[in-house]
Amino acid sequence: MAARRRRPTAGVGARDTLTLLALALCAPGVGGGALEWYSAVVSIEYVDPQSNMTVWSVSESGRFGDSSPREDKQGLVGVPRAEGDEEGCAPDTRFVAPGSLGAAPWVALVARGGCTFKDKVLAAARKNASAVVVYNQERYGNATEPMSHAGEQAGAGASLVVFPGGTGKTVVIMISYPKGREIFDLVQKGIPVKMSIAIGARHMQEFIS
Repeated sequence: MAARRRRPTAGVGARDTLTLLALALCAPGVGGGALEWYSAVVSIEYVDPQSNMTVWSVSESGRFGDSSPREDKQGLVGVPRAEGDEEGCAPDTRFVAPGSLGAAPWVALVARGGCTFKDKVLAAARKNASAVVVYNQERYGNATEPMSHAGEQAGAGASLVVFPGGTGKTVVIMISYPKGREIFDLVQKGIPVKMSIAIGARHMQEFIS
């Protein structure tokens, strides 16, 4: 009696299974994602006290914060008033903006570090800054990085302040260390610096988790 041959069962081998799994993980929208962010066009203008000439520069070198409204803003630049305070972390931080008149719009410039980005934004927002510009640390050179400043923050007692979504309507951007120090030093010398912030390009950074 002849031996009966078993017909191979239709199916997928182990190697094929792994191949299909790898392809599925690499498919768009599966096991990965994309980070959307917007660059900021930053322009500054001031009068050189030695030459009495107007100095103006513009570059798409800023980056909007993750929770920041994407809006155009402008105003005179203000920095923390206290000597040695560049980070503006204290809730009662006072700012000085040379050339500022009354309730005119102004832009806070603070250094990265010392506290969370949200703390910096809230401190400046309490003084009615229309925008907050954080300049990066020296070790990062000309780079800018993502800034997370979401969540709610409230003061205590009579000074209760709540910013839904973290920092409310305050525009927040990051600029590089060299550009930030250039502007900071000018303001510290008492030179009025006008800054304009405009919406730049939309960027998509894809990643696989």
